Amino acid sequence: MRSKVITERSLEIASAIAVLLDCDNDYDDSRIHTVDALLDTFKKKVDISSGAYRTAAIFDTFVVKFSLESYRHDKLGDEARFIHKMQRNAKYARHFPETHFFNIGTTAVLIQEKINMKRSRRITELMEAQAVKLGEFLGIDDVHSANYGWKGSPGREYPVFIDVDLRVANRQTAQPTKLRSWMIV
Repeated sequence: MRSKVITERSLEIASAIAVLLDCDNDYDDSRIHTVDALLDTFKKKVDISSGAYRTAAIFDTFVVKFSLESYRHDKLGDEARFIHKMQRNAKYARHFPETHFFNIGTTAVLIQEKINMKRSRRITELMEAQAVKLGEFLGIDDVHSANYGWKGSPGREYPVFIDVDLRVANRQTAQPTKLRSWMIV
């Protein structure tokens, strides 16, 4: 299957981000310089979003994620492995974006499929609550509307978890009886 996100452009950008992060002895200063360079280079063609542990450079069809702290690079690899594990399960595969992990120099980055984060009027509070339940059932700790988006045709939308950095290993228990049928293939 051909990748939607691994293109010459996405690889060049991810490599440039890693090189910029790798260039400085002070990772925090390097991260700030990297974000500034991205904004200067791409102007209005990139959005930058930062959470507690990572920064995401959001482009038209892909996202490049990098750690805010140099000691958390391994967490990006852990996240990619979890997503790949979920994608091998037919019940859960569509709930995770195409994701690729790269070590470039001493820096790790993720290239991930861009997911629609906008909520249409069709996305109800009940659907949001069920998406949170599904994420928690899968062992994702930090499930909130900024960490998942939506895919699917109108009326058939389903959640896609874009940030699964914080997880509890093997949390899955018996399937909650009121869990939405998104998991059925």
